[in-house]
Amino acid sequence: MMSIIRLARMASTLFRSTLPDARQGDEQEVKTLLFEAERRSELLLGCMRLAAFVVLLSMLGVMDFPAHYSHIISDVIYGTATAVWLVLAWCRYHRPWFAWLMTTLDVALVLHFYAMLVFYGGMSADMALGVPGTLMIFLFLAHAAVRYRPELIVYGTVLFIVGWASIHAGAEGGLQLHWPERKDASEIAFLVILGLTALALFLTTSRARRLLLEAISEARLRVSLSRFVPAALAQELTGPERSVLTPHSQRAAILFVDVRGFTSIAERMSPEAVVSFLNDYRRRVSAAVLEHHGMVDKFIGDGVMAVFGVPTPSRSDAENAIRCSLAIGDAIDAWNAELRPKGRPSVAIGTGVHYGEVVVGAIGDDTRLEYTVIGDAVNVAQRLERICADTGENLVVSSDLLEAAGRTGRIGKWTELPVRSVRGRMQPIRLFSPLTLPPVSAQRPGTHREPLPPMTPSADLDQ
Repeated sequence: MMSIIRLARMASTLFRSTLPDARQGDEQEVKTLLFEAERRSELLLGCMRLAAFVVLLSMLGVMDFPAHYSHIISDVIYGTATAVWLVLAWCRYHRPWFAWLMTTLDVALVLHFYAMLVFYGGMSADMALGVPGTLMIFLFLAHAAVRYRPELIVYGTVLFIVGWASIHAGAEGGLQLHWPERKDASEIAFLVILGLTALALFLTTSRARRLLLEAISEARLRVSLSRFVPAALAQELTGPERSVLTPHSQRAAILFVDVRGFTSIAERMSPEAVVSFLNDYRRRVSAAVLEHHGMVDKFIGDGVMAVFGVPTPSRSDAENAIRCSLAIGDAIDAWNAELRPKGRPSVAIGTGVHYGEVVVGAIGDDTRLEYTVIGDAVNVAQRLERICADTGENLVVSSDLLEAAGRTGRIGKWTELPVRSVRGRMQPIRLFSPLTLPPVSAQRPGTHREPLPPMTPSADLDQ
């Protein structure tokens, strides 16, 4: 299992790394993800822009303008740009400066409509601001919010105000506002509302962008951690509360599995072949553990330690551990079927499973911490795995495990082994091996589509 110190270092690198190169690389990756999200939204924005353009054209059609071709030329330019934009968006072609260009064209179209009303439509500057076509500026500013680009909101607002001021000055012979005389009250009110709307959009978009960046960083961290720890634990480690790291007592199922005669197998292989063998073996065991809601605690040479019920315990932990041990046996059998035609030796394993009280959490010192489980139950499970070699059994479980599993489901028939003392314990432990069990490949944990036969050990566990 990866140590918590290394987990913390990964989190520091991904979130608040003090190394400039690491921070810049992280920010660049986030920007790339944002750019991809923006690119995917351009088709929607292009359709919205086209709809707004049609509305403005219809507005110009009902206005009684004198014959003038300037608005026709401007509208053609804008319509062409919108069509080209849609084609590029459909072809998934996007550049960062496209957003700035289209924001400029959006504001220019609204200003053009406003100017046509003032200079050719016979409207006063304040009346023209209340026409629906001019009010489209609020829709165009909202486009920037869809892109999570607060700077575009500022740019579009400033550009519109500068354009309005220029048109107002040209129409009135100078920029003269007389608020006390209420001559230009509607224009000032419009500008105030525009400014407040832009401010609200800016703050909302900035906050949304910040939350989006945090969500992306957390998701990336969770994905990175999932390569080293189970997804459930990665979720806990990246959550707001990390109480899971504090050592605490709970009940859990512990499984140890080991390759029989690994030393003899390894001495006939090259170092590269040994590494390949261990990788294949661990991959098969890990897949069975994860499939049955367990967690690989650590690899110890050719041994694997897995726990069930960590970090979140459940009533089915013991049953999941039993089913996992059977699934591991099936996986090794399937592996042997692949090895025999190649003339390679078969693999035999021994598995010990126990259920009991353990201490779970980040355990270690100031220089190294490891998220793991310790306790008497862990020691017993390891002893059971070693008993397999002495008894010739492939799987040995304790009566504690069968009792815990029997409370939640049906786990088949088991036979009791001769009573044996476990090194390190004063009292002997009742041990069992499977007598008759259906293939676990026919069922996934928790489904129980075909109930297993009831637990009927050859010796009564309650005696």
